[in-house]
Amino acid sequence: MYDDEDDDEAIAALDALASEADWDLPPESRAVLVDSLRSPDDAVRRDAVEMLAHSMDDGLAALALEIARQDPVGEIRAAAASALAPALAAWQDAETGGERETPLSRQAAEAVRQGLRQLYYASEGPKELRRRALEASVQAPDAWQEGAVRAAWASADPEWRASAVFCMVRLPDFARELAEALRDRAPLVRLQAARAAGDVGLIEAAPRLLVLAQAADEEPLVRIAAMESLGLLGDRKAMAPLRELAAVPDPELSFAARSALARIKGYEEEDGDEPS
Repeated sequence: MYDDEDDDEAIAALDALASEADWDLPPESRAVLVDSLRSPDDAVRRDAVEMLAHSMDDGLAALALEIARQDPVGEIRAAAASALAPALAAWQDAETGGERETPLSRQAAEAVRQGLRQLYYASEGPKELRRRALEASVQAPDAWQEGAVRAAWASADPEWRASAVFCMVRLPDFARELAEALRDRAPLVRLQAARAAGDVGLIEAAPRLLVLAQAADEEPLVRIAAMESLGLLGDRKAMAPLRELAAVPDPELSFAARSALARIKGYEEEDGDEPS
């Protein structure tokens, strides 16, 4: 048994740790995090797993994999898999000549890659865990992921299709599927696709994004994501419709339209600075 006072102390320690979260934790802070990850209290473990996304090293990566495999709470297992993504992305960037600092050694990164692959292929595992494992794994692209993403995209389950779209952004040769996803029957998939189109610079998707942004019967989050991507694409043809959207009474839609316009205008100013 444990009491509420112990829980409060653990949560307070995590709150203090959050203010200094970094790849390289001081020894005393790392000890707090490890203790919290092994706490018998679900809430403490859940908060600690969220910290892992910003505080990672080889040992913590191994512990995150252990939690993803064995924690009794499915939500925490899935969160542990997701928490490995930022560190894996930093390692991949360093491997490909980027300037980001990596918290993982090559050996640890390979163990994470293999562990995530095993979690995805464990067909008896919870769906959310398998989805998060696949999404985290594509931060370091590997040959097996294309087949996994195509299988997810072919699924009748919109959550799997949304995961597929998330992964397509980080893998080559999925431009056609990303364009198709903007017309998917599930709002969740359209939302992910609307975000993805801007992230990958899918300029040919601009007309469809504009349709989504203007559709009064579309989910507001999808409309906002479409506007954000139009801004990222710098689509000048969208400026007049975006000005109309900027005048709508809904404050969130209006703000998204104004933000997209500002970004497009920023692109215009950059182009204007270039020598002819």
